[in-house]
Amino acid sequence: MCGIQCLRGREAAVFSKRYREFAILHQNLKREFANFTFSRLPAKWSFTFTRTTDVRCRRLEEYLEKVCSIGDIGESDIMQEFLSESEENCDGISHVELRIALPDGTTVTIRVKKNRITDQVYQATATKVGTDRTTVILCLIWSDHSFVHKLASNEFPHELYVQNYTSAVPGSCLTIQKWLFTTEGEILLNENDLAVTYSFPQAVDDVKKGYIKVENSYHLQKLYEQRKMVI
Repeated sequence: MCGIQCLRGREAAVFSKRYREFAILHQNLKREFANFTFSRLPAKWSFTFTRTTDVRCRRLEEYLEKVCSIGDIGESDIMQEFLSESEENCDGISHVELRIALPDGTTVTIRVKKNRITDQVYQATATKVGTDRTTVILCLIWSDHSFVHKLASNEFPHELYVQNYTSAVPGSCLTIQKWLFTTEGEILLNENDLAVTYSFPQAVDDVKKGYIKVENSYHLQKLYEQRKMVI
């Protein structure tokens, strides 16, 4: 799959990028991978003697092929950003910014294509905040403060996000929350420090809202305050 995406990105790049952008890419890669000997970027002056567009594009595509064939370089953030921007320009699908509320009360803003489905948006959020797919107790939720809905893996979060623009209730409608309803799962949860960090504030909030009952809510609130100071 990565190879197919890189191929699409290279093809889009040679048609949508200016020569100056290739030159900047070349310098950034040389700076990032100082110990690697790069193929020479075709000189700009050589294109003035080549009137055939196909020939010009082929020279730049050959350069990208050689560079991308080196795994670490082809998969680097610099190269992937260069290729993804080219693909965006090629397919015409714009990027959007989504604000995601996290269980600890903070928010994070991610930039994704507007046609990304739930799983892709969740993965982008997880990457941004440093979680991973093993934290399976967390999921993407849509909420309007009176109704909570777990998004299916093939839904389009951006569509819900746009609908919320006209809502009378302020705040993000997209949140990351714990979605776990078994005692066994709660026990396993304690082995994941990051999951506990995100789940504890949600537990306190659920108590305040009356979703769950505890014998000593004051003690739970004090534990939460102490945990915030430690964090």
